[in-house]
Amino acid sequence: MLDDKPSLLNDALIAVSCREQGITLITKDADFKRLSPLVRGFRYAAPWPTQGGPTSASQQDQITRARRDPRSQFVSDEYERAAQ
Repeated sequence: MLDDKPSLLNDALIAVSCREQGITLITKDADFKRLSPLVRGFRYAAPWPTQGGPTSASQQDQITRARRDPRSQFVSDEYERAAQ
């Protein structure tokens, strides 16, 4: 799996770090969908609102929970700065 895409190793490290800190990662990167079954306890959510259509109720739920968690604020702030 990691041989196909070397950057996946970096994503795996991010996923494990988030899981260990109890952080929900806010990302559009599809690699995290591939990693989530492999990194037990890792949580991620798409940015909200997504462009191009409404989010599902479960995505909105995940994002709402993540925004209430002060530990996820840093990741959210960093994502918003990068998007500007």
